[in-house]
Amino acid sequence: MPVLLLAQGDSQAKDLLRSAIESRYGFKPPALQALQLELKGKMLARIGPVSSWLPITVTAQFKLPLAFRWEYTVRLSGMPVRRGRQAYDGLVLRYDEGGEPVVETDARIIHSVQKRLWAAMAALLTPLTVGFVTLHSPDDRILEATNHETDDTVQLTLGDDSMLHAVQTLAYNPQADEDQWFKIELANRHMTFDDFILPASVTVSWDDEPYLELEPVGVEVNCHLPDTLFTLEED
Repeated sequence: MPVLLLAQGDSQAKDLLRSAIESRYGFKPPALQALQLELKGKMLARIGPVSSWLPITVTAQFKLPLAFRWEYTVRLSGMPVRRGRQAYDGLVLRYDEGGEPVVETDARIIHSVQKRLWAAMAALLTPLTVGFVTLHSPDDRILEATNHETDDTVQLTLGDDSMLHAVQTLAYNPQADEDQWFKIELANRHMTFDDFILPASVTVSWDDEPYLELEPVGVEVNCHLPDTLFTLEED
C-alpha cells in the first residue's frame, strides 16, 4: 500500500489502520487536502412543540486538518423551515441562522465542535496517517486515535472484514447540556464518486440516540476552498 504511515503508536494499531484504509480505498488511498460533500437525508428537528424527522440537505466543506463549513436546509412539506451555517477556521467558530454571523464564545461548544470535527476526519481514515497522530489498539477491533495538535481522541470500531463501522468520542452536547457519546456509524456498503470512495450512508447519534441520517450525492476532492468560506465572509 503506497501510504506512508507517519502516525505514532503500537504496531497492532498501525496494522488495523492500514487494513481499514485498504478495505475502504484499496491500494490507492487518496491524499486529501480539501473535500466538499453534497449530502441529503433526514434530521430529527424540533418544529414548534414536537420533534419530527424532516428532510435535510447539506453542503459540508473541509480543509484539512482543522477547518470546516457546514451549511444546511431543513424542509417541511417541501418548504424550507430552517437554514443555517457553521464554520470553523481552526481558531474561531462562527455560525448564523439567517442573520449576521456570530462568533461563538462558549469554550465547551467550541471544544465539542473541534472533537466532532476530528471524528469526521477519522471517518475518512487517511487523515489519521500523519505525524501528529498517535494510534493505540486496546483490542483487535478497536483503534484509538489522538490528535496531539488538539489533544482530542476518537475511538474507531472495525469489523471482522476490517471495514470501519463507527467512530465515537465523548463531547459536550449543547441540547442536553452534558457530555455524551457522539457517534458516527457508517454503512457497510460503499459509493464511488470519480474514484473517491465513501460509505453509502452515515447515522449520527448522541448516546446511541440517532438524530441525523445522511447519504452522499456529490463529492469534490481537493477542490479550491478559499479561506473566506471558513470565516463566513465570502459574501
